Amino acid sequence: MTLTEPSARIGTVVSPPVPRHLHSSLPHRLADTIVRRRFAITLTAVLLALSAITQQVLAMGPLVSVDYAIHNLRFDLRYPQYYDAMLYLVMVGQRGPTAIPVLVIAAVLARQLRSWRPLLLLGFALLALNGVVGVAKVFIARALPSDNTAAVFVNNGIIFPSGHSSNVVVTWGIASYLLTRYGPIKRYDVGIAVTAMASLVVGVTSIYLDTHWMTDIVAGWLIGAAILMVTIWLDQHFLAVSAKHRAPAVPLPRRVLPVRVAGKLPVHSGRQATRP
Repeated sequence: MTLTEPSARIGTVVSPPVPRHLHSSLPHRLADTIVRRRFAITLTAVLLALSAITQQVLAMGPLVSVDYAIHNLRFDLRYPQYYDAMLYLVMVGQRGPTAIPVLVIAAVLARQLRSWRPLLLLGFALLALNGVVGVAKVFIARALPSDNTAAVFVNNGIIFPSGHSSNVVVTWGIASYLLTRYGPIKRYDVGIAVTAMASLVVGVTSIYLDTHWMTDIVAGWLIGAAILMVTIWLDQHFLAVSAKHRAPAVPLPRRVLPVRVAGKLPVHSGRQATRP
């Protein structure tokens, strides 16, 4: 297999040109800039939100009081009848059970497309996820909710950000993206809805089981969203297309040489020249 991107499933979205009389209008120029740079704007917003939550965790800011308030609700003690079900549902975000099905999906698509691209995209997303989340956990070293303190830089503190929350966004998100871009799914909103639902399930179960603070979960979602966005951006902007998968070149019009037929010489202008 080669690193290729088949052109059969990929279309290029071309934005319609802005009318000339609107170029001088500031609102229209601003709207056009936002549309053209929506990836940079969205990613910046995600990273700013992640930075704000991290700052609150490190400084023990007002958001930490929200963590304590949710932790003190102790849903697992109030509704113990749901405990076993929640233990199974939280597996939706565990790396092993989710990475294996996504790996199978990527491998099947890679074989069908005769391209390593689906596997490389999955590999990049998982490596980036493990690297970013692992470094953050070790550096921040936040205490577990079971310790009844949200302090940071403690021994054996590896709770911020939530690995389950970030993993569910990346694995379910990349699976939905691959199936939509290279597989049989035709609508992106289906994949977005499934990924959002799985992320919500992981968040609710983590709160119920009291395994994470609320800010851990939100930070995990944001990290997963950022990694997923970068992975998709790389796939759409760095296209390695082999010659056999490129669209056929459109032949340019060329000048037809005059050919003598039956004693007469055709002329390009359409008039027929007679023999001298």
